[in-house]
Amino acid sequence: MKTFVRIVLALSALTPLHVHAKDDPFMSAWKDEISFLEKCKELTSSCFYSRILLKEDNVTIRVSLNIISPDDIRLVDGTDRNSFSLPYLCDRTRVLSMSADIYSPTDRKNRPVPISAGDSDNFICYHEIDKSIITSASQKRELLVVRQVTETSPIFDGVLGTLHMEGGAINRHIITAAEGTPIYLDSPKMMDGSIHRGRINGSTILDDDRRWTEESSYTFYSTIESWSQFARHYEIHQSALLTNRNPNRSNITLDEIDEIARGLRSQFPYLVTSDNLGIHPRNSPDQITKLGFADCKDYVTLLRAKLDARGIPSTTIITSLKSTPPRSLVVPDPIWANHVIVYIPEFDAYFDLAAEEDSLVDQTFAVYGKLGFRTDTGAPVIIR
Repeated sequence: MKTFVRIVLALSALTPLHVHAKDDPFMSAWKDEISFLEKCKELTSSCFYSRILLKEDNVTIRVSLNIISPDDIRLVDGTDRNSFSLPYLCDRTRVLSMSADIYSPTDRKNRPVPISAGDSDNFICYHEIDKSIITSASQKRELLVVRQVTETSPIFDGVLGTLHMEGGAINRHIITAAEGTPIYLDSPKMMDGSIHRGRINGSTILDDDRRWTEESSYTFYSTIESWSQFARHYEIHQSALLTNRNPNRSNITLDEIDEIARGLRSQFPYLVTSDNLGIHPRNSPDQITKLGFADCKDYVTLLRAKLDARGIPSTTIITSLKSTPPRSLVVPDPIWANHVIVYIPEFDAYFDLAAEEDSLVDQTFAVYGKLGFRTDTGAPVIIR
C-alpha cells in the first residue's frame, strides 16, 4: 500500500467526532461505524468505510469515514494548503456535514482541526487542510480522521457510483436502497474469492480485507441496468437540444461534411468550464454560439445540428480517451466514459472534433479501435 500506515485505534478516541446518530440521514450508520472501527482497532489496520443510501428520487446520501496518513496529503501548488481527494462528482454533490480530527496513537486522543472543500479538478472535488497541521501530524506520526456526509443528485434518471477498495486496508461499503429500488453491482473478485455481480434488492454489505496486498479494486453500483441503458439515457438529453430536424435529405458528400466539421472546430476552440462541465450535454447550438467555445459534448451537438438541418441522420458514440477498456462491462463506469464523438451511419464514418488531428476519424486518432456505445440503440461498437 502506497499510502497508509498501520494504526491502533482506540474507540474512545474516535467517538468525539461531533456527529451523532440523530444527525445522520439514516440512524444506524453511526452505530455501524463504531462496530467497524472497533474491528479495526482489534486488527490494528487502516480503515475505509462508507454507507450509501439510494433514495426513491435517486438522490444518493453517503456517509464516509477515512483514516488517512498525513504523508499521503499533497501540497497545493503555490499555496500554504494541503489537499487530498475523497472523490465524487463535485458538480452534483452537496456536503451536508464534514469534520476532521488529528488522532494520536501514542496518547489515544484526538483534536478537531479545520477542514474545507477545495476546487474541482476533472470532476473530482478535493479537501484542504492547513499545511502546518499536516506537517506537525506527519512529524508526530499522527493520523487524520475525516468524516463527511454528502448528498448527490442523480445522473439522468438513475444513480452511478464507484466504490474504491483500498489496498493494504480493511474496507467496508454498505449500500441501502429505498424499498423496491433495484441495485446493480459489479466488482472484481474479493480477497475471500467472492464476486459481487448482478441485481440486488434492499441492501448489501461489501467487506474486503486487503491488508496483505497492495492491490486496489473498484465496485460499481447503479440503478442503471447496463451500458446500453446508460447510452440511451444520454440520447434523451442530446435529442432535447436538437430541435431543427429537416425531413428532406440534402445532397452532400463525406468531404463536405468533413469541411463543416473542420469549420466548427476552427470557430469554437476546445475549452471546459463550469458552463459545460458534466457527464451529459447541457448546451443548445445557440447557447454554444454565445459561449464561443466547446467541449466534446458541445462539438457533437453542433455537428449533429448541422447534419439534422440537411436531413442526414447521425448519432452520438460514448467512448473513452483512456488506454484501457472500462473496468466493468456490467455496470456503467462514468469515469471511463469521458468522451463522445459523432457517427453517421449512411457513410459509416466517425467524427471527433475534439481531436487535434483532422475531424474524420482514421487510424491516427486516439479513439480509433476503441469500444463505444451508440446512444440511439445502446449497441456496442468498435470505432473504425
